[in-house]
Amino acid sequence: MSESNNKAVKTVSYIFIITFLGKILALVRDIFLANQYGTSMYSNAFLTASRIPRVLFDAIFASAITSSFIPIFNKSMNKEGEQKAFEFSDVFISCISIFMTAIMILCFIFARQITSFFADGFDEQTLNLSIKLLYILLPTMICTGLAFSFTGILQSMDEFLIPASISVVFNLVIISYYFTLNRFFGIFGLAVFYLIGWIMQVLIQVPSLKRIGYKYNFKPQFDHPYFRETLFLMIPVMVSTWVQPFNIMINAKYASRLYFGAGVSAIEFANNLYTMLVGVIAISVMNFMFPKISMMVQKNEEQKFKDAVSDTSLSTLFLVIPLMFGVMSLSASLISLIYGGNKFDSNSVNITSTALYYFSLGMPGYCLQAIFSKVYFAKENGKVPMIAAIVAIAVNYVLCIILVEPFAIGGVALASSISVTVNALILLMFMQRDSIKLLDKDFLSEIIKMVLASAVMYIMIKLVGLIFGISSSSRLMMLVKIGIQFVVGVITYFIIVFILKTKQTKFIKDLLNSKLNKNRGSK
Repeated sequence: MSESNNKAVKTVSYIFIITFLGKILALVRDIFLANQYGTSMYSNAFLTASRIPRVLFDAIFASAITSSFIPIFNKSMNKEGEQKAFEFSDVFISCISIFMTAIMILCFIFARQITSFFADGFDEQTLNLSIKLLYILLPTMICTGLAFSFTGILQSMDEFLIPASISVVFNLVIISYYFTLNRFFGIFGLAVFYLIGWIMQVLIQVPSLKRIGYKYNFKPQFDHPYFRETLFLMIPVMVSTWVQPFNIMINAKYASRLYFGAGVSAIEFANNLYTMLVGVIAISVMNFMFPKISMMVQKNEEQKFKDAVSDTSLSTLFLVIPLMFGVMSLSASLISLIYGGNKFDSNSVNITSTALYYFSLGMPGYCLQAIFSKVYFAKENGKVPMIAAIVAIAVNYVLCIILVEPFAIGGVALASSISVTVNALILLMFMQRDSIKLLDKDFLSEIIKMVLASAVMYIMIKLVGLIFGISSSSRLMMLVKIGIQFVVGVITYFIIVFILKTKQTKFIKDLLNSKLNKNRGSK
């Protein structure tokens, strides 16, 4: 294995570990929320209020910042040098901050109308509480804009570890609140610490920015040529990134009509666990891959670009397909173990585990649409992802209407899973028509092998579950049971994929051999 490949593996591994730690801490944060507030009025109100600025920012700027800013930043650096790229960053951040401030003010004015739209199933008391919490949380929109922009700069300069660690800091701030001040200030104090957490995500990146020579200056030049170019790319990118935030909004809207509003908390807890499990793969791969393929486009390295997309897609599916089968087989046990107890009763466990089961069906689609969208963004083509996103959102909305009555919360989650899968398939269809053709015989053969291995793994996990019994009142026994099922599942999957000789197993063998040879050489 080449030195560059070894370095890439190390970098992705570090990003994976830090991202995974952040996701674990996010899970711990949710466990505290579930235990302290269950699926009550307080958790429903807080989750709705915290979702509104997040969805609005995600819908307008979040992924658009990293997906349109990074290619233009790289173009500026490649053509004009680092200093000009930094000047463009000043302009971009200044203009985005002005936009977000204006949107925040509008949200203050129309807080009741916006909250009612997001959760039309709430009673008056829960609605009023949500509005009060929203007033505290709206400034997070500006912090989010700064944090995402700083992350884009650092990733473009091959600084990946600090951007990956910002969620760790955020979650530690929230967790510290539960240990110290929650019993005194309750849900309102939680909202304040949520805002503090976002401020910390901005501040932690400043030392790294200084180290690479960047210092922010306020330069709101809306007529800057690179900013105009970014806006031109951002508009379709912005629409194309609506799938996740709009699906969350639509799902929460219909979930608020279920179980006297408790569906909001159930769908949120299930979705957070789902995105934690699948996101640690998608985010780690995307954060490393996108700046690289963006630079390949700028350097016209077409064959490297195609190979990178194919290898990334297969490597991601190699991990996410067994993850999907594993979560489906363990959904009830996972929710009971993680969230069950105190104010999170058996009913909360049942509805949340149902949502998680159906969410998990969308894991491959979730990862693939993230990869395929980045392919088009790297090529500064946002039109195709925009079309795919509009169709996917429409699919989710229509399916929520159709499925919510017969399947309740399972129908809401299933609608979301089908939506992200449709998004991925549309992008894949356009890629096949263009120069990047993934669906050849070898690619499909690899996927079939992964599915077969995962299906055998699923059966083994279920068999182990039957041997140990259906349920246990002891948390320790539940953990032991899930741990054994997990180990058996992983071993089964890797045995089967090695027998079937997938492409990824060859990579694993080469990696292990290179490590062994290196160790022998050092002795």
